[in-house]
Amino acid sequence: MVTPLDIGVVVAGLLLAFVGAAVSVYAVTLTGFLIGAGAGYLAAPNLVGLIAVDGLVLSGAGVLLGGAIGG
Repeated sequence: MVTPLDIGVVVAGLLLAFVGAAVSVYAVTLTGFLIGAGAGYLAAPNLVGLIAVDGLVLSGAGVLLGGAIGG
């Protein structure tokens, strides 16, 4: 007996087979963005003494800049 879960797994496999290259590019870019954003988030508190900006703003800027570099 074929269940909806079986059909979903087959459809997901077919989608990955036909658009796998595009999905791979997006997955790699997203992973790079997340790693860069994490690095920016960790580096931002070290810059608080050097740059006279609110901590939240500096953290947000660090996340965006790190994510852009990582992506």
